[in-house]
Amino acid sequence: MRIRKARLSDCKLYWQWANDPIVRANAFETQPIPWQTHVAWFKERLEDHNSTLLLMESENQPIGQIRFDNTIDGYFIDFSISTTHRNQGFGLLLVSSGIDHIKNRQQIAFWGEVKQSNSASKSIFEKLGFDRVTPKKKGTILYRLKV
Repeated sequence: MRIRKARLSDCKLYWQWANDPIVRANAFETQPIPWQTHVAWFKERLEDHNSTLLLMESENQPIGQIRFDNTIDGYFIDFSISTTHRNQGFGLLLVSSGIDHIKNRQQIAFWGEVKQSNSASKSIFEKLGFDRVTPKKKGTILYRLKV
């Protein structure tokens, strides 16, 4: 198992994952993402110093992706697991490994915002010791982990 920075060559894989029906159902924007929109977004994220895109692999087989968007409040987390690797504990491993990859010796916070109906993501954040805080959007749960 390894985690690495995403590359431009991962663009199509990320697009396929983003348009997976379960991922779309759990996303705040549920409509499918057009290819050209995704390509522009992906290139922008790769070049953005406040965004870190990581990919988890096992024996060169992609398992999932995690993104950290650095804000003044800390790092906001977005992640997904490939269809073939769901319900096997990889989400917990991905988020935990991603946080280990990002964190440093400073006091920082990690954030996760999920729909109330997204039980898989809620479980992962809670198992990793994230605290629930007051959400900013109706119908969501906001989690924070201070390290």
